[in-house]
Amino acid sequence: MTTTSHIDEFALFEYAEGTSEQREEIEAHLADCLECATSIGEHRRFVAALGQPAVWQITPEPAPKSRITDLLSINGRIEREDAAGAAIVEDALTGPTAWWRTRLRKAEGWRTAGVVRQLLERVRPTMAPAPPPTPSASPSWRWKSRTSSTSPSTPRTS
Repeated sequence: MTTTSHIDEFALFEYAEGTSEQREEIEAHLADCLECATSIGEHRRFVAALGQPAVWQITPEPAPKSRITDLLSINGRIEREDAAGAAIVEDALTGPTAWWRTRLRKAEGWRTAGVVRQLLERVRPTMAPAPPPTPSASPSWRWKSRTSSTSPSTPRTS
């Protein structure tokens, strides 16, 4: 049984292209090797395709949307949501506070980010920042150390 080594793809491509310096050796190998002969056929089709002028004509792709246009579009949608949300919140938060939830849920289009932003804006002024903890105060819940115990504890009997 004989093992045939194949010619590397780059050398086969040079042969198909007509620029190989190993032309005679490759031709001798191709007479006995069907696999390399098949590769040469594929390489020749590729070289022929590269010779077509249409391959080298670059058609311009459509210009991508401008990032600024996208951002302005998003900004416009946010502004419209906020305006609609402001009207919904203004209407829903009138009357007694017990009615607010029901009035909000009955409003058409209330489940939007604009409504959430408007509700947060209404709540923000009422939210005072928490005072910082005082480092000198010791919490009353901490365990006290038992360094001064005089007698071992005895179990209680009932």
